[in-house]
Amino acid sequence: MNKSPSYILLILVLGLTTTLNAQYFNKVFDFETGREYSSRIRSFGSNYLISAGGSDTSGSEKLGYLVLNKDGNKLYQTLYPIPNALVRNGDLILLKDKDLLDFRTYQYWDSAGEFRSKSWLIKLNNKGDTLWTKFFSDSTVHNLLSRTLIETPDSGLMLICSRNRNPDYDPIVIRTDKKGNELWRKAINTPGREVAYTIIRHPNGDYYLGGGGNTGGTFRSWIARIDDSAKVKFEKRYHMTGGGSAALLSVLEDSNLIFGTDTFIYKQRDSYYKKQIIKVEPKRGDVIWRQIHDSVMQGVAYNKVIEGDSNELYVIGRHDNDGWTSYTLTRMTSTGDTVWKHNYFYEKIDTENYLWDFIRTSDKGFIFCGDVNPDNSNQDVWVLKVDSNGCMSPECKSRVYDIRLGIDRTRAFDVNIKVFPNPVVDELHVSFTEKQNIAWHYQLIDQKGRVLKRGSLNPDDSQVDMKPLPTGVYLLQLESELGYRVFRVVKE
Repeated sequence: MNKSPSYILLILVLGLTTTLNAQYFNKVFDFETGREYSSRIRSFGSNYLISAGGSDTSGSEKLGYLVLNKDGNKLYQTLYPIPNALVRNGDLILLKDKDLLDFRTYQYWDSAGEFRSKSWLIKLNNKGDTLWTKFFSDSTVHNLLSRTLIETPDSGLMLICSRNRNPDYDPIVIRTDKKGNELWRKAINTPGREVAYTIIRHPNGDYYLGGGGNTGGTFRSWIARIDDSAKVKFEKRYHMTGGGSAALLSVLEDSNLIFGTDTFIYKQRDSYYKKQIIKVEPKRGDVIWRQIHDSVMQGVAYNKVIEGDSNELYVIGRHDNDGWTSYTLTRMTSTGDTVWKHNYFYEKIDTENYLWDFIRTSDKGFIFCGDVNPDNSNQDVWVLKVDSNGCMSPECKSRVYDIRLGIDRTRAFDVNIKVFPNPVVDELHVSFTEKQNIAWHYQLIDQKGRVLKRGSLNPDDSQVDMKPLPTGVYLLQLESELGYRVFRVVKE
C-alpha cells in the first residue's frame, strides 16, 4: 500500500515522508482484504506489540497481533480467524514474566439461538503466539463483557468485567492465579449502570476502578476504591460530564489520581462539550483541581493521561474537525495548564482518524495505535510515532505550539480583540470591537507557565491590574465558548 502521510499542527498541514527515522513514523498496516483495527500498544525491549482485529470481506471476524521494531518495521504478524463468532476489545498488559495477557469479549449464538458473551483471557509470548486461553461466563446473565485487568503482587490476576443485566451493568471482579484459574469473584453493586474501564494499584495497597455510567439519565465519570478482596471503600461520581466519557485513571508521583473526561456545555439540536481533566485525592476521591480546555465541539473529551519525568502531563483526546474525528496530544503543566497541543491525522482531515492508545517510548517520545480509512474503502491499523515535543518531523520543533510563546491556542475565530497599552505600566485594557453576548475569562501567565491571575471580563471594557507585577514578559490568555486567544504582554 503506497501512502503519503501528512499531519496537522493546530490546523497547519504539512507533507511528510512515511518514515523519517526511528524518532518519527506514520504508517498503516493492512493485514489482508477487509477492515482492521488496533486497540492497545505495549512495549517490550525495543519492540512494540499491538493488539488488533477486524473482519474480512465476508464479515467473518478475526483477531491478531502486530509486532514492530523501534523503526516501525513489521517483525511478526499473527492472525486468528473467529468462525461463527464476534470478538470485542478489553485490555492488554505486559506481565512480570515478559509475556502478555490479552483480555477480550467473545460473542456467539448458542444452540437455542440466544446471543451470549464470555470474557476471554489469552496469554501470549512477545511474538503474538498464543500460550493458553481461558473463558469466563456468568450463569445469571447471557452476557459477561471483558473490560480491563491487572497483575497482582503474587503474580495472579484481577479481571474486571461487566455483567450485562438490564437495567444494571454491575462491575464484576474475578480473582485468578497466575495461570488464569478462578479463585473467587464478587459483584460491585452500583445504583446506576456503571462500567469500569481501568484498574490501577495504588501505593497504599488498594485498587481503584475508573469508568462511568448512566445514573438517573445522566452519564457521569465514576471512581471506586476497593481492597484486595474487592470490598468497596468508596465510590464517587463526577457530575460535570455529559457526553459519555469514562474516567481512565492514572496514579501520579504525588500519589493522587488523574483522569481525562468531557464536560457538557449546551444542547441545541446536538450536544456540545469541552475537554476536561480532573485531579482527585485517593482517600475519598475529592477533586483537587479540574481544568476545562479547547473550543466547544461535539463528541470531544480527554482520555488517557501519562505523567512525565518532571511531573508534566501528556493527555490524548478526541477532537472534532467540522464533523470528522481526529485525536490530539496535549502537554500540560502539573496543574493542568496547556503548554502545547498537536492534532493528528494520517493523510487528510476529512475522514475518520482514530488513535485509541498511546505509551511513552525510551527516547521520551510517544507511539500511538488506532485505525484509519485512508482510501475510503478498507480500514487499516494506524501506528504513529512522534518525538518528545509531539512532532512528526524535525522541522516541527521550531514551530511547536506553546502558551509561553504567545501563539494562538486553537483554530481561528472571528472576534476582534484589542489589548492595550502594550507595553503596559499599570492597567492593561481588554476590549472587543463588536458587542459580545458570551462570557469571557482570562488567565495571566508568567514565563514559567505559572498562572498569576484569573478572572472574568466585561465585554465592553475590562482592566487587568499589572502594577504589582515585576517587569518582564507575560501571556494574557482569553477563553470563551468560541475558543482561546493568547496575547504577549510586556510589563515595564
